[in-house]
Amino acid sequence: MNKRIVNNTFSLYLRQIFIVVITLYSVRVLLNELGVEGFGIYSVVAGFVSLLAFLPGSMASATQRFFSFAMGQNNNENLKKTFSANLIMYTVISLFAYLLLKTIGQWYVEGYLKIPEGRYASALELYNYTSIAFIVSIFTSPFIAIITAHEDMHLYAFLSVVDAVLKLGLTISLVFVDYDLLIYYGKGICVISTLITVIYFIICVRRYSECQFRVFYWDSRMLKEILAFTSWTLFGQISTVFRNQATTILVNQTFSPTIVAARVVALSVASQILVFSNNLNTGLYPPIIKSYAANEKDEMMALVFNGSKLTFF
Repeated sequence: MNKRIVNNTFSLYLRQIFIVVITLYSVRVLLNELGVEGFGIYSVVAGFVSLLAFLPGSMASATQRFFSFAMGQNNNENLKKTFSANLIMYTVISLFAYLLLKTIGQWYVEGYLKIPEGRYASALELYNYTSIAFIVSIFTSPFIAIITAHEDMHLYAFLSVVDAVLKLGLTISLVFVDYDLLIYYGKGICVISTLITVIYFIICVRRYSECQFRVFYWDSRMLKEILAFTSWTLFGQISTVFRNQATTILVNQTFSPTIVAARVVALSVASQILVFSNNLNTGLYPPIIKSYAANEKDEMMALVFNGSKLTFF
């Protein structure tokens, strides 16, 4: 198990190094091609959509816990029930999120975001594309959770790098585009998000038996348990998202898009550094939960204590 954790952590760190380099370079190119003002507009519009970005991550974290628990018990029936329950939950939440974005969200963007004259139509179209990309990304979460629960971190790392490389390619292509760059970039992000979700879907359906659509397993007790568990995870994530993204929107209310752009560049660097310790934890969560489910308490406590020390260092 320790060897597997080390291999998974190595895959996640390798993934992160690639993504850090690609992300920071992409920010530089994006800033150069969109201009300071255009980058500021993109950041505040995308940042507004990102106020709901805690949904996919929190849900994937909660979902992974239930998949790992069923695996630890060698309970294939519960695995299938968990998958069916999550399909319902993700569909309802994605519809709710889209409704929020198209009503309250669009009302706020149209009436209150500080957008320079002549860029309003582009900003609104960009908002629509980023909203669709976000809704599509919600459906990626259960498949990421399944891959994580199976501890196939090399797969998750590979697909994350593919996603980052595609977005880098989109950013570089801005140099050759004779078109409204904000709209072009928004469309590109939407297409890439959809493509990545389809790839996750195909891999999980072919690789894992619980990812099936032939039979629907209804279990109201499990659905309530997953919702209850997810709600606590969401509570913690909401505070983090509002601390970062809501502040960006408030800065936009008082200052110019240039100031917003400066803040976003700083946040991009900070977030890439903070994620290093989180990668180690991502590799630790599934074996801890599986050990608990299998009633291997000594193994579980060893993973908790050793993992805590490693995360600290």
